[in-house]
Amino acid sequence: MRGCRLPWQAIALSAAVAGAGFGAQAVMWRVSAWSPQLTGWPDYRGATVGDLVMVPTLTGTLLASLLSLPAPRESSRLPAVLGLVGLLLGVATQTGWLLDDAPQLNWFMERPHEFTYEGWYHACFLVAATTLTGCLLGCLVSRLRTANRLPYGRLLACAAVGFAALLSADLVFPAGPGRQHIAPGGMVSVTATLTVTAAALVTLRPRGAERDLVAYTQRCATGAVLALSVAVLSIPWPSTRSITVIAAVAAVAVAALPEKPRRVAEGASKRS
Repeated sequence: MRGCRLPWQAIALSAAVAGAGFGAQAVMWRVSAWSPQLTGWPDYRGATVGDLVMVPTLTGTLLASLLSLPAPRESSRLPAVLGLVGLLLGVATQTGWLLDDAPQLNWFMERPHEFTYEGWYHACFLVAATTLTGCLLGCLVSRLRTANRLPYGRLLACAAVGFAALLSADLVFPAGPGRQHIAPGGMVSVTATLTVTAAALVTLRPRGAERDLVAYTQRCATGAVLALSVAVLSIPWPSTRSITVIAAVAAVAVAALPEKPRRVAEGASKRS
């Protein structure tokens, strides 16, 4: 890596994801009238901070890491397989909301078993995002089979754990005037996100002959701590909304700082 520069393709992808997620929802929220008795878009940490900072950072960093590694010699079906898994997980989370007899009603779902127009847009965006993430993850895993180090590993951990933590905060510490309870649909979404996040970080470990798994674990832990700090700060939502956005951007910026590879083994061999 050259400093903390990201390829333009990764920056473009991040901008597109932020526009399709955060940008589109912000416009829909502003141009329509909503019942003050329902939980709205600004009440959700995942839909605001998550879709503005964490999700775009995650997809862009996956692409940047992918472009930083040499292409595998043989083609792999893993991108297609994980893309399909991402699609199915996305569909499952939205189906869980539709089948829930007692969901937390909000601007996406004003009555049980029915999405609003904005709700259907969000569902399609979520499924597209999970499918894209699965495909990128599959491509990256294919290239890590001979890699000694995962590029942007700390930033990946920060973005992935950050989004999962914000969704968890929305579930456990809900905000807004809507019904405040832990809905089964929310449990499905959060459980799936947490499971996939943990599995992805384990799967993305470098597999090269000179890999340093201790350093990889440390980078992931550092990124996770930064992300969890943002989630904790967001608990008194919405009074800390602006501060949380600033903290999320700062956490991503810190996680994006150049990572210096450890040379412990090399130094030891020279001394011997």
